[in-house]
Amino acid sequence: MDSRFITALSIWIHKPQVVHKDVFASSIESESDDSLLRVIYPKLRTQVNEFTELCSKGPAYRFTSIFITYIVELKNGYILVSVLDDNSGFLQSSWLKDVLEPRLNHWYSCDARVNIPSLALIDRRMYQLQYERLKNTYGPILVKNWSEKTDPMKFVYEDIGIACYLICLWKDEHVNFVDLGCGNGLLTYILSSEGFDGIGIDIRKRHIWESYPISVQQRLKESSLNPEDFSGFPQTNWLIGNHSDELTPWLPILASKTGPSCKLFVLPCCPYGLFGKFNIPKSSLSFLPQTVKVNQITGTSRYGIYLNYIQQILGICGFIPEVDALRIPSTRRICIVGRSMVDSKCVDNTVYLGRLSTVNKYIEFERDLILKPNKMFIARSLTETPSNCTTISKFVIEKISHTVFRALLSCKPNKYLLQSHDLVLSDDLKIQTLDSRWWNPGDC
Repeated sequence: MDSRFITALSIWIHKPQVVHKDVFASSIESESDDSLLRVIYPKLRTQVNEFTELCSKGPAYRFTSIFITYIVELKNGYILVSVLDDNSGFLQSSWLKDVLEPRLNHWYSCDARVNIPSLALIDRRMYQLQYERLKNTYGPILVKNWSEKTDPMKFVYEDIGIACYLICLWKDEHVNFVDLGCGNGLLTYILSSEGFDGIGIDIRKRHIWESYPISVQQRLKESSLNPEDFSGFPQTNWLIGNHSDELTPWLPILASKTGPSCKLFVLPCCPYGLFGKFNIPKSSLSFLPQTVKVNQITGTSRYGIYLNYIQQILGICGFIPEVDALRIPSTRRICIVGRSMVDSKCVDNTVYLGRLSTVNKYIEFERDLILKPNKMFIARSLTETPSNCTTISKFVIEKISHTVFRALLSCKPNKYLLQSHDLVLSDDLKIQTLDSRWWNPGDC
């Protein structure tokens, strides 16, 4: 069967929300060679309960739910959607023909890829309900009182989404967390306000910390941490790395040092290795236990390669890496969770010590790959250096501007370039603009 047809169908099966505005998500309950059963979760505002849809595979895929029965098949290079039975419910025949069918053919023609399904590790309905509650509880007041220079609409609702995901991931688990590189402290604030015990640590205090309740301020610690020398966090059972930059690859290692039962959640952003900016290392798969399979992120982008690298470190540290995609306003939405261990006997002292020995060997392996003289962990500076030229003196800016413009004005007009932009050049080198005015470029 045509692989592009299967891929287009897979997008509709796994990510219906990208085409149907009233769908929040779907999840696969069971699957065999002949069929699959999925649950579709409508958005809360529709007031429609989640429902199941049975998909029978074959030359034509048959979808059956309480609302409608329809067939999707490939005929002469065109994907055709045919409705067999319509009960005029959530999925309607007109929508399937007018919206889904063209979209399936678009995916088919451009050979689209199936990206990582979002919220795959948690209960989608629980996430919807929790997010709506957290958004209404924390969103308006945090946006109103935002004291940082960053965009509150992005950062507030991004951290609300991350907090909601963690709450759904933890469920009823007793959690004592450490949020490493907590930044504005918003994630720590929301989680602690929701009754979870934990602290946030960052190398630099933020102004917004002072706007939080005293009980939350006491949980935010300004401290520098060298993971090479650090022995772990006693009593902690979850480490969080939310855009923790240079600490990101150290999160699995710090979780291992903390104890055999410590788990982790990491949301990678800026690519760092153990000893500086991330440069693609030699394969570290030789350190992975044979029972660990890394969920290779498709594509050859630097970000995809970095996600695979972080997964490998989780595997080396004894975790079974799980990959998921968050629903947050960010291009960096892929998270990696380490909550299950490769060896069920990891709490045994001998097994745990062997795990730490493997981790230490890998640290030295990556250290040997570094070409620079300083092969140590490098923490970020206590002071944030602006990178947008805001601190350059006005004198320097004006001098550069004048130098550039003098050089440009000394150049003779390029007749062919001007004509390509529908501009006219006269014999005395004056330029006629689009509004029919004549401009003297200088020196004429």
